[in-house]
Amino acid sequence: MHPICHIKDFPSGYSFLFGICSRRLAAVTLSRIVSLFDENGEVKDKFSTKPADPKQGSRFYTITGMVFSPDSTRLAIAQSDEIIYVYKLGAEWGDKKTICNKLQQMASITAMVWPCIHQHEIWFGLTDGKVKVLGHLMLQTVHFVGHVTNYCA
Repeated sequence: MHPICHIKDFPSGYSFLFGICSRRLAAVTLSRIVSLFDENGEVKDKFSTKPADPKQGSRFYTITGMVFSPDSTRLAIAQSDEIIYVYKLGAEWGDKKTICNKLQQMASITAMVWPCIHQHEIWFGLTDGKVKVLGHLMLQTVHFVGHVTNYCA
């Protein structure tokens, strides 16, 4: 794999995430716009994230985490306005980007993981110390896993 850019070319406030198969790279800016790159470093798609409450406007939240599904066809995005959106990206570039799941929480999300062996589960930690798992994306069932007293964001 060759470098697609130099870090100095990007202002502060960018976050990057590789898909598991390294065919996709997602980058998000402070303006909450997600850019999707192919394996050659070319921007193939862009989309804006949505606030949890449209009445509040889009300037009152930040992106706190991103994780690709094991097959890289979906992207879960955690936001400081206490919501996780799962975007369906599609298998091909140019496919319509749609929100297929949204999961409102009572605290901000600090970390997420989408395990390969459990393709329908997203595990996440919250600022209140709780660890939860979205048990099945189609059913949107959330299970409490545990609680920690200290966490890292």
